[in-house]
Amino acid sequence: MSELPPNAPDLVPISQVRRSRLLRRVGLGFVALIVLAGAVGLLGIRTRTVTGSGGGYSMTLQYPWINRSDQPVHWVLAVRHPGGFAGPVSIGISASYLDLLDMNGLNPQPSSSKNAGPFVVWTFDPPSGDVLRVMMDANIQLDAHLGAGAEVAVLEHGVPAVSVNYRTWVSP
Repeated sequence: MSELPPNAPDLVPISQVRRSRLLRRVGLGFVALIVLAGAVGLLGIRTRTVTGSGGGYSMTLQYPWINRSDQPVHWVLAVRHPGGFAGPVSIGISASYLDLLDMNGLNPQPSSSKNAGPFVVWTFDPPSGDVLRVMMDANIQLDAHLGAGAEVAVLEHGVPAVSVNYRTWVSP
């Protein structure tokens, strides 16, 4: 057997070589899965829709399910009341959810706004027709991490007549 040159690396056991090769393959496979998920659109911004009904109302909310920091939010609430609205409409949204957002405004503008327990309550003048549609202009805060859950409710005398729960996830 020939002797190794003085600058040759130390001999490595075959079991360590095989284990290192397996770990590299697993790591490359993981990276390949992430790249593939991004290529087919699984890691992008997504919206969802939730619905609820009760107390003579039905509501539909389109909201950001998965979003990123400093990206615009698609948040549209439609409240239906057959026969129209007899008076102002109070919409409550979890105050903790609004901390996730950099709000620029609502359309239509509420006639009043107040804090009531866990909710920020927006009161809107009654719309003409059977549907009140509220659109939020906002971005996800720059320092948002993980996201937040929320409840949106139509309030009658401070009590939810109908509500929906949802969660927005903020990806890095």
